[in-house]
Amino acid sequence: MSKGLPRLVRVLVYGLVLFINIAQAQTIYTLTGRVTEPSGTPVPFAGIAIKGKTAGTTTDDQGRYRLSTKQSGDSLLVSCLGYQSRTYPILPFQNQTIHVTLVPTSQRLEEVKIYGKGGDPAYRIMREVIRHRDEYNPDLLTAYEYESYTKIEAYINNVEQNITTGKGITKPRRGPVGRLLSRLPTITDDDGKPAVPIFISEQFSSYYHRSSPEKAKELVRKTQVKAVGVTDGGLISQFTGTSFQQYNFYRNYLNVLQKDIPSPIADVWQGVYTYRLIDTVSVGESVCYQIDYQPKRTSDLAFAGTIWIDTTTHALVQVEAQIDKWANINFIDEVHIEQEMEPTPAGAWLPVRDSAWVQRLPTARATAPGCWPPAIQLRQQYH
Repeated sequence: MSKGLPRLVRVLVYGLVLFINIAQAQTIYTLTGRVTEPSGTPVPFAGIAIKGKTAGTTTDDQGRYRLSTKQSGDSLLVSCLGYQSRTYPILPFQNQTIHVTLVPTSQRLEEVKIYGKGGDPAYRIMREVIRHRDEYNPDLLTAYEYESYTKIEAYINNVEQNITTGKGITKPRRGPVGRLLSRLPTITDDDGKPAVPIFISEQFSSYYHRSSPEKAKELVRKTQVKAVGVTDGGLISQFTGTSFQQYNFYRNYLNVLQKDIPSPIADVWQGVYTYRLIDTVSVGESVCYQIDYQPKRTSDLAFAGTIWIDTTTHALVQVEAQIDKWANINFIDEVHIEQEMEPTPAGAWLPVRDSAWVQRLPTARATAPGCWPPAIQLRQQYH
């Protein structure tokens, strides 16, 4: 019995440790408090984060915050533009209140003078984005690889032609092609028009990239193409893979349909775009500033859309970019790009989901159907 007792003790100890780990993993820790200046003035939009973790939030307009998370840590990091960052210890309690005092830096008066001229708070955030941009640019990685799933679809959504009768009444009329396509299964596009699929491409591939010298390679693992009038999709898959849509918004310019368009976080951001801070929202595991941007001049070849910026790192988390027909790209009515990004252990943020679609303008006499080709790309297992 003396030999069996130590074994029983070890089993009990292991069971107790396992129980404690499971209990900690299911525990929700709640931190509350208020962030103020030494004078008691509240500090709005301050970043609250558990040091070394992804959990975070921001203060409201009264400087109050509430952070509920399953992630535990030993330090609370509080930061805000124009203030010295502070770190406070976190006690091993499920609920606790931590009030924070931030001391203004010597540059704060200069910032107040700038925004006193009527500038939007988005410009203050954008300056930080530009300052940290090179830290998260994928181009600075020596090499990386990932697996990619790409799906491209094309639809016809303009199968009717307006005609005017002898009485001056205008009504739609379908030609022979329109009558044939109307018998096929349809969906609706963004304008509510019926859209008939004519092309679908799916591809799973491995993508490899090296920076110096710059070289990229894509190995197509599996592919499937179905289209009107296409019997062999092997050749088409070479033009619809991962390399077909590589958009890096950390570069100064993006090449879209053979046009160089400035990124909303390019070096020339102030000369091309106007910005407006909309809200602070959660995007996945990140708390982000939501900022809308527009070209300063409608005649400029530039994007319009929304960017989501991480409140603690000022990295680009998500972007929506659109080009309308006023950009004067031949035969194109609209281009829409969406991208979601996640951080890597090396520091760079790489896209995990891309989505893009192009709306083709009909011909002058509206006799040819319009083409609406949306595309989606998912990426995983970065190395």
